[in-house]
Amino acid sequence: SIPKAEGENLDTRILVSHAASLNGPWSEPAGPLLERGQETEWDYIVTNPTPVILSNGTTLLYYRGTPKYWGSRQATATEPNDLPESVGVAIAPDWQGPYTKVFTKPILSVMN
Repeated sequence: SIPKAEGENLDTRILVSHAASLNGPWSEPAGPLLERGQETEWDYIVTNPTPVILSNGTTLLYYRGTPKYWGSRQATATEPNDLPESVGVAIAPDWQGPYTKVFTKPILSVMN
């Protein structure tokens, strides 16, 4: 079962909520669905999930990864204020997980 999301898990990781109808009621957000990388890795912050559910239920989860200190540096003439944003992919037997990263490196990099 997916743990309840609290604290830092609410804004730097991918959570899930579900309902029988688009009108709700919705479940409490739970997660994280995917473990983020280490502080120095490209996917310390993981957001913007895009699930692709295959006919057998297998789910591919595309996500945006950003290093921890995104936007925390001062911009210079040669270096922008943002760190690179990248796209990764994870896989699970169904939408509820557990998800495993397919690759250790992003599938698309430097999207700024």
